[in-house]
Amino acid sequence: MTTQKNDTRLNSIRPAGTPASPGRRNFMALAGATAGATLLGSLPGCGGNVDTPAGASGSTTPVPVDPIWGSTGAAQQIIDALQHITPSMFASVDFVVTSYGATPLTSQVVAATAWSPAIPWLGQSASPTSPGADQMVSASLTGTTFDSRKAFNNAIVAANAAGGGRVVVPAGNWYCGGPIVLLSNVNFHLSANCTIYFSPNPADYATSGPHATANGNLYWTRWQANDCLNFGSPVYAYQQQNIGLSGEGDTSILNGQSMTPAQANGTTPSFCWWTFKGTNGAYDCASSSTPSQAYANPNNAALTSLSSSSITNPESATLLPLLDAGTSWAQDQNYLPALAELGVAVEQRIFGNGH
Repeated sequence: MTTQKNDTRLNSIRPAGTPASPGRRNFMALAGATAGATLLGSLPGCGGNVDTPAGASGSTTPVPVDPIWGSTGAAQQIIDALQHITPSMFASVDFVVTSYGATPLTSQVVAATAWSPAIPWLGQSASPTSPGADQMVSASLTGTTFDSRKAFNNAIVAANAAGGGRVVVPAGNWYCGGPIVLLSNVNFHLSANCTIYFSPNPADYATSGPHATANGNLYWTRWQANDCLNFGSPVYAYQQQNIGLSGEGDTSILNGQSMTPAQANGTTPSFCWWTFKGTNGAYDCASSSTPSQAYANPNNAALTSLSSSSITNPESATLLPLLDAGTSWAQDQNYLPALAELGVAVEQRIFGNGH
């Protein structure tokens, strides 16, 4: 069970004279995840706000305003509430990743159309092209000199140990063969004209997590509001405070390579991150026979076979007959919610490799 990943561009500074909206992403580089979640939980629902255009005081027709990005919208309320937060929250010390062994790519970024053998889902109407998918980097770089994951994380550890600071990735193309793990009081910063290509191979996100399982070394994460042990995300944090992820405009890019084959260049492509969505005919997914969130996964044990000690919901006797009816509960997308409903401990909701 995986989540798709797309190209993410990091905006930081709003040019003079432009509307406030483009700069509203700035606060994300300054606010901790906990503060943002708390504020979001306290905001009213979308809708209802209107503004009257300047100079139209006599007008009787109000102009509707975007309930999220409008002048009184939810996003603006968050920004207003975080005005007291400044970059000084992070120590003014830079930890440049090249000092920790990060190596920029040279000729490893290739055009998607040059991939060999050819990628079958490229150009298909049923398989829309993700932003940034015209350029790809092979998963074969994982573990090589050009894999900067360890250097990125070592720089983060050093910054955290020093009391905080900014971890800087210089301009250039970089490859990361697994999760970047953020720690408290650290701002991970992409310079201008900087792109990080993440591994397209799911297995690379189950090698370094703190939870050793039969399905890999996994991370405590969440899928559709249910906690579980699973693949780590490209940028990951757990129980950390005052963390930042920043850039310098739309040339600072995190490219999740959602359309890049998980197989190395030179090997016949069979799936990518999008394949796991389970849409028949898209990204080489062939109905319920292709491993995805929507196929009956043989690695999921029957719910009725779970030990009584692992089920803590007192109403399980009533729930089990309902949850175990048919094969649909063997699908990862249904199996995890069923485990959660039965009260199975997160440490026993193990996904990762094979899911």
